[in-house]
Amino acid sequence: MTRGPTVRKLSIQRRTRRDLKLLARRQRAPYVIIVRARIVLLASQGVGTEEIARRLSVSSRTVRKWKARFADDVHMDNLEDRERSGRPNLIKTEIRCRLDRRHLFLPVDDN
Repeated sequence: MTRGPTVRKLSIQRRTRRDLKLLARRQRAPYVIIVRARIVLLASQGVGTEEIARRLSVSSRTVRKWKARFADDVHMDNLEDRERSGRPNLIKTEIRCRLDRRHLFLPVDDN
């Protein structure tokens, strides 16, 4: 008799699996995206949540989150972070960059 929940294999299509493998091997991709791709690949091989967490040095909560998100909608874009809620910026990014650039080149007042 085994203990704990049974491992559900995450089913993904062959093309998506190929794309995930390529992404997991990339060296210039953001590290978090690579880890998420590896989580999905291991889950599709039937590896359990705790084992994936141990292998990739992440929390089991992280593994469950990304398995669930990918299971809901099997799409490569789901490896990216979602928009965060909160108050929108009052100053546009391009204006903020211009202000920062101006601030860098202001003369220093030594008095």
